[in-house]
Amino acid sequence: RHSLSKRTIIIAVVLLFLAIAMLGVVLLLSERGIGFGSGNESVEKNLTGPGGDVTYVKPPPLDIDGRCSSSNLPGSLPACLEACYPAACCYSNDSGTKCLEASDAESIKACNLYRPYCDIFHDTWDGATDGVLRTPRADLVPICRQVNGMGGEQKLRRARNLLSRNLLVGTAEVVCEQYCEAAKCCAVATDYTYSAGLQLSASGVYTDATTKEYVVTNCQDSLAYQKNKDLCAEYDKFCI
Repeated sequence: RHSLSKRTIIIAVVLLFLAIAMLGVVLLLSERGIGFGSGNESVEKNLTGPGGDVTYVKPPPLDIDGRCSSSNLPGSLPACLEACYPAACCYSNDSGTKCLEASDAESIKACNLYRPYCDIFHDTWDGATDGVLRTPRADLVPICRQVNGMGGEQKLRRARNLLSRNLLVGTAEVVCEQYCEAAKCCAVATDYTYSAGLQLSASGVYTDATTKEYVVTNCQDSLAYQKNKDLCAEYDKFCI
């Protein structure tokens, strides 16, 4: 009985410790405002804009591309999530504070700083958070080749009218640019001279050894990114 009582006390202490730790994590996240659709980090700067209720989302971290790069996912997922949660209001499926207005160029500019990096959460696809690139639309290659001055079957005037992406406001040029920006990891060098000065974490995340910022590296150079090899070949057809 004495042994059983002692074991019960130990279990109770462990459970109490875990409860306190979980409470601490919840309070920390709450303090930092982590959570989609909260709108807490949107700074109200445009009360006189169209509709009278548009706010401008704050700028993202400078290394958001590295945080959300396919080459660092899924290891960098927490850092990408932290960078992207204020951008929920830039997408039409968010019910919180409005910070994107089609007729307000400044709100579009502010939200476009988060695109395409935050699409993995707010306009997602299969494998997005695991580091798999988005599959280009069937009509994207010829249209973006024309937009990027690489030739193609589509007329530029028609291209500008054809391209539209869910939750994105912008011209065909902007859409093509953002697709290519998301896939820039395809073209990153893989030799030692590029990786010199970088640190690789146990979770497969590259950061700058000095600044500690997240860095984009090649996303098709290992067995973990076999799915991206074919996708990168598609992006190579229209990304300069």
